[in-house]
Amino acid sequence: MRRPRCRICSLLLPLLLLLPLFTGCGRQAGTFDFSFFAMDTVVTARAALSDSACADDRARIRTLCEDCVAEAEAALTAHADSPVSRFNAGAADSLSLDGIVGDTVRVSLAVMNATGDAFDCTLGPLAVLWNVTSGGPKPSDDAIRETLAHTGRACFAFSPDGVTRLDPEAALDFGGVGKGAAADLLAQRLRDDPALDWAVLSLGGNVALIGEKPDGPFRVGMRDPGNPADNLGVLLLDGGFVSVSGSYERYFEEGGVRYHHIFDGRTGYPAESGLLSAAVIADNGTLADALSTACFVMGAERTLALYEDGIFSFEAVLVREDGSVTLTPGLEDRFEAREDVRVN
Repeated sequence: MRRPRCRICSLLLPLLLLLPLFTGCGRQAGTFDFSFFAMDTVVTARAALSDSACADDRARIRTLCEDCVAEAEAALTAHADSPVSRFNAGAADSLSLDGIVGDTVRVSLAVMNATGDAFDCTLGPLAVLWNVTSGGPKPSDDAIRETLAHTGRACFAFSPDGVTRLDPEAALDFGGVGKGAAADLLAQRLRDDPALDWAVLSLGGNVALIGEKPDGPFRVGMRDPGNPADNLGVLLLDGGFVSVSGSYERYFEEGGVRYHHIFDGRTGYPAESGLLSAAVIADNGTLADALSTACFVMGAERTLALYEDGIFSFEAVLVREDGSVTLTPGLEDRFEAREDVRVN
């Protein structure tokens, strides 16, 4: 991160010499891969077992990961039964700030405050209106203006105990931070697992780096938004969370114009900031997720100003529309760019 704070402390793993006597299974170290579908994406993972692990730990760790992501989705989704969806539908008078919901709301508000609402968890009605994932069509300017009237923090009352709605047509949407929140929950549950040395988990555009690799830093490929089948370069990280927001994955085209899914709450249109993608590295997954959206909406100059302000500890990789890459200072010796990539 901005200082050495992007490092996750090493795990102190007990030997648990008596474990095989209680489990009845032999020890089994080494790495293994698995994947599953959740949060409308394929979650992939690579985990390295400790010397004290046994064969049963593979299935247990996979199940733990599946349960964590399902728990986060069940709490935060706006598209199925959840505390958030019930609140949006008017079935609950207020949204209680317990557990993962409270953590997500607090991080969301902090980023909204610091970025002038470049990240905005109240833009759910706008996302529904545009319907980007189903191919549009582009809504009328009148419809956009009408929908914008029911977005923004003024439509809600936020308190330490909960959120109440002041506009019955307003809605909260944590789709912009949900995968980061799930990554946080995964890291919390896995860090203290004695059977695990380290793990890398990818949830769509979010990556959690858990533990410490004995053979050097984690290597995280950064996708080229101009050619998503290729990488711009590789990040060398000791741990933390990486979140990427970009215009190249979810969009539709109409009249020769591409409309993507990351909206600017000031205009009601997809953001036009001069960036193709923004990747944020932080020691909190929810923060990284919210900031990557905010940075994409703000553009390079405002992102660098936020970095210098020191409100949050983070690093960023910003890909401009001309294909060049801008790095925050803490990444200057931690990004291996492809030979033809210009780094500012």
